[in-house]
Amino acid sequence: MLNDWQTAVRAEIITAENPDWNGDKLKRILKATFKTCAAWCMAKNRGKIFMALSGGLDSSFCLAVTRLMFPQTAIETITTGGNYNHPDIRHARIISSLFRTSHHEFVPDKKELAAATKEYTKAFGYNPKSNGDLAVFSVFHFFRKAGAKAAITHDGIDELLGGYWPHRANCGPHQEDAFRDLWKRLVPEHLEPLQRSADHFGIKLLLPYLQLPVVKYIAGIPVDQRTTKEVSKIPLRNIARKYLPSEIIERKKMGFCSGLDKF
Repeated sequence: MLNDWQTAVRAEIITAENPDWNGDKLKRILKATFKTCAAWCMAKNRGKIFMALSGGLDSSFCLAVTRLMFPQTAIETITTGGNYNHPDIRHARIISSLFRTSHHEFVPDKKELAAATKEYTKAFGYNPKSNGDLAVFSVFHFFRKAGAKAAITHDGIDELLGGYWPHRANCGPHQEDAFRDLWKRLVPEHLEPLQRSADHFGIKLLLPYLQLPVVKYIAGIPVDQRTTKEVSKIPLRNIARKYLPSEIIERKKMGFCSGLDKF
């Protein structure tokens, strides 16, 4: 069953530790949620999957597994960046080629960026707070023009598995506090702007990493086994090594919403 992110964010991401957790069980849960989201997306889009792709670990792994489960399905991916050499653009290009998607790159010039800002302000009554908000808005604009009724994005897994520097910098007795703080910030800083853009363009958000089975299982993984000062999102990296090139596994985190920040 598919749930909205509003359900997932009410869950506690740190519960009693589960000493029996293992990567194989997490992989099975992730594969099941990817399959559910992809099937829902196909049903809404007349057999086609639309997916945001940053070329990072989270989106690349989702795409890799989805492609294996749906080898003949048409998949449309989009990446945004401030220039054609931006890491998101370069790595997404590699992944889209590897997993055979119809790929699109949104690299706006100053005129296009100004037009997108104007459209955003007209739609919501205020200027975008960041280039990240503008990037998300532009991606959903593309999805609508391409005829999408539903699209997959990959928010939430950084907060769950410790993908940000504060998760790593606060290893030790305060690490759980960092996890809880960034989980609380997920809604106002990421999900609400994302939902506004999706709603504006009439597109259903599909968030595989924020399905309850995923959130509840990861909640039992001890935080020091999710991320350390040296390596973030350890369980996901270990699972993804079978599916992705090492260049993607080891790349420095950028985040889809940072795509236009170096414009």
